[in-house]
Amino acid sequence: MNIQPCFLKNAFKQNQIDLKTAITNTTKIELNENNRIESNIIFSFVNVSQLAIVENKLCKLTNISHLKNLVTLNLACNQITDIQEIDKLKNLTHLDLYGNFIQVYSLNLPKLAYLDLNKNNLQDVQGVKFSPSLLTLHLSAVQNIMPLQNLCNITELILENTQIVDISPLQFLVDMKTLIMVKNEYLQNITSLKHYAKLEALNVKSAAIESIWALYFLKSLVFLQLSNCKIVDIHPLKYCTNLKFLDLQWNLIMDPDPIQNLSMLITYIYIYICILTGI
Repeated sequence: MNIQPCFLKNAFKQNQIDLKTAITNTTKIELNENNRIESNIIFSFVNVSQLAIVENKLCKLTNISHLKNLVTLNLACNQITDIQEIDKLKNLTHLDLYGNFIQVYSLNLPKLAYLDLNKNNLQDVQGVKFSPSLLTLHLSAVQNIMPLQNLCNITELILENTQIVDISPLQFLVDMKTLIMVKNEYLQNITSLKHYAKLEALNVKSAAIESIWALYFLKSLVFLQLSNCKIVDIHPLKYCTNLKFLDLQWNLIMDPDPIQNLSMLITYIYIYICILTGI
């Protein structure tokens, strides 16, 4: 049986029906905003391949290891600290653990392509062996990005609120298409971006960046967010001819001319602030 997630969401939300009466061969389950879910009941659905239990105050993953058919697991916005039971789910390709209390990540999931660990207590990823099959990774508050240098297949990376100064450990991740580095106030050096010929979307909002000359090489860029940095010279952007969205708010830009001939631009936000001339 294949019951759509939206159906189960409407049925189970706020405990409108008894979970014990649910059909056991369901393959898709979405149980969100239900603060009385008992994990030992949910994890008895042995044929489930897609499971979402979001914002449920879930603390323990009792018996989840029995769900051998799980491919997609979304446990965002719970109170989970221990995720070792997930290590037995070797068919997982999509794992969302956003907004929990995880401090240690040591899972070995060879098929995992999507991993969201944003908004956890995971600051040190030293020694962590991420799956080489990862295509998308979300992290926040990490202090060291060296362990990410071997993610050769990664195409989307989100690093939020970190303490990194430069991104040189990531220079060989040349298949990157989306890179988001938001609220990284110490980030100064983005020279390594020159290797990202396939990059289509870049968000480096709220950083200490002054030079953007690495962007000269990024001919595939479509989306660029550089607000709240320390950029003065935007001449490299004249060569980013495929740009459709550009945000340069709250910088120290002196000359806007380089972006005047970007014919593909649909949306651009530009605030002319030049403290050097008093304007």
